[in-house]
Amino acid sequence: MRLIKTYRKSITSILCLLAFLGGSNSLFAANKQVLILHDSSGPTGHIGKEFAIMLENLLGHFDADISILPVSSYTAGLIDSQDATFYIGSSFNEEGELENGSSEQQNYRSFLGDAATTDKPMTWMNFNLNSMIDHWDPAWGADSFTEKTGIQYIGFSNEPGFNRVKYKNVELDKGVTWGSPDSAPAPGCTPEPVNETSAEAATPPAGNQIRYACSKGLVGIDIADSSRAEVIATASTTLLANQGEHEYITRSGNFWFIGDIPFTFLSAEDRYLAFADVLHDILGTGPEHEQSPTALLRLEDVSAGINPAIFKKQLEFLDNEAVPFSIAAVPAYEDPNAKDIVSAGVARSLKLPQSEVAKIIEPYYQKGLASIVAHGYTHQYANKLNPFDGVTGKDYEFYRVTLNAADESKLEFIGPIPEDSAEWAKERMCKTEGLLRQANFKAFAWEAPHYLASKEDYLTIKELYPVHYGRTAYFNPDNADGQVINQLFPYIIKKDSYGYHQIPENIGNIQTTPRAGFRVALPEDLIRAAEKIKVVRDGIASFYYHPFLKTEDLSKTITGLKDLGYTFKAPCSLSPAGCPDPSAEITGSPQCSGVAVDSDSGASGGAGTNTDDGGGSSGFLWLLLMAGIRLIIPKPTNT
Repeated sequence: MRLIKTYRKSITSILCLLAFLGGSNSLFAANKQVLILHDSSGPTGHIGKEFAIMLENLLGHFDADISILPVSSYTAGLIDSQDATFYIGSSFNEEGELENGSSEQQNYRSFLGDAATTDKPMTWMNFNLNSMIDHWDPAWGADSFTEKTGIQYIGFSNEPGFNRVKYKNVELDKGVTWGSPDSAPAPGCTPEPVNETSAEAATPPAGNQIRYACSKGLVGIDIADSSRAEVIATASTTLLANQGEHEYITRSGNFWFIGDIPFTFLSAEDRYLAFADVLHDILGTGPEHEQSPTALLRLEDVSAGINPAIFKKQLEFLDNEAVPFSIAAVPAYEDPNAKDIVSAGVARSLKLPQSEVAKIIEPYYQKGLASIVAHGYTHQYANKLNPFDGVTGKDYEFYRVTLNAADESKLEFIGPIPEDSAEWAKERMCKTEGLLRQANFKAFAWEAPHYLASKEDYLTIKELYPVHYGRTAYFNPDNADGQVINQLFPYIIKKDSYGYHQIPENIGNIQTTPRAGFRVALPEDLIRAAEKIKVVRDGIASFYYHPFLKTEDLSKTITGLKDLGYTFKAPCSLSPAGCPDPSAEITGSPQCSGVAVDSDSGASGGAGTNTDDGGGSSGFLWLLLMAGIRLIIPKPTNT
């Protein structure tokens, strides 16, 4: 009888606990249901899906279940079943591209009515607000769109050329990128005049590069009733004087309007940051996401072939400064064509275990100051020039790339490596894991060499390394050209479209002597970008640094970020599993069972490379453009 009473008492306690937890807003809370609708019609219809992928990734910062749908496939009532909806108006006059009387046209008009009447957060980006106005029905709650929202629609304009956005009293770029004075990065880009009082003018000239305004258009609106609508961010221009400020992000109750698509020609200093921050308000997460700004540092392209003396000084400096860091380790150094400056005409193949470089890392790893990122296996491809010389750290590993025959400062992205497959990618990264294990290191994340691999590679490697640290390439299945979308993030992404937990890198790296066609980047540039990122709640300023560089610029960058209020944290502390225990036994992953690992060569690593070769692995700013309006986001140089 006592046992039965004890059992009943325990059950009652458990039920009470579950009732308490179930009533909590912070525990067991259901994910928000978010719908992304995008245009898909006309000759550039595929761009809408690409922007939707980028928005899905950014929304991965939040606890949300995300659905993506062409707006022409919308079902009446769907918006009200969601916690929030986003519409990406990427095609000018989407409705006009739909066949008159078709089910797609009816679906679109159902969307217009639901978007006008929902009491859930509704965010409209860019084109086609005029379609709602043209079809306005007084049954939607007012005699007109303006009467209901307090917003007066003006229309789209490229004049005078909007290239700045002000948010939280911080000036951000609007679609500004770098290019040669002799060749604009895309059709329609306009060179920016040099303003000697601007923050950019305080930085020495960026090699032979100048700034271009490339996303100048704005869908204009006016505030007709300030009691109903408020301006969150404004757009302006530096291309012409005395043009004033115009509405860029506007809110009327649950309705949000963005004056363009903030994914075009984005950068670490772009209006993309304003949009990323506003997502907290759209989704209702608000102040609870406030935190002190975080900075991250990654030492890049570290292999047995680097100069151990310079590398050792970097680690000693970081130890003295008590700055935690990660090491992007390439466990197998290869120079099959004897092109490295220190190879002296002899092909070299060096493994990380027992190398001088591994011995330098070991005490910092053991004390928890250094953590390891698996940066590919060889960071090059066989004995191919991919595209440069086949040396580890310089060439691509998971993607075939060549130099443009007419202009070798430009790269041609051919496609995945010929033997690319899920099994090939798995074997390669299992060998990486095995060599790191031989060196007594456990990686908490991986980083695709030069931030590029095939979709199959990303999905396969996620099973081994579910955390990715850096920028990532995404692919649109609706784009027959197979072009790449490479996206940076201002904060942690809990789940991107591949399912990765993403730790960001977003302000780039120091580049004092870049290859032809690429810009100089100095500590001042990274510090300025970090200052802009502070407008984002949960914002992280994350950069990387190469082991062939001296500590002077590293010191300037770290000091500059600390002066801005940033606190350096161990990158591994931002992964779901936290930092690996350096004292724990390192075992192989079950996924790698049966994969033979290369044996340790016992190489010492030699003198390694000791020069900044004009960019090292360098300079791959991908200015891959589609329809002149969308930048496939560049990865900074030298990764």
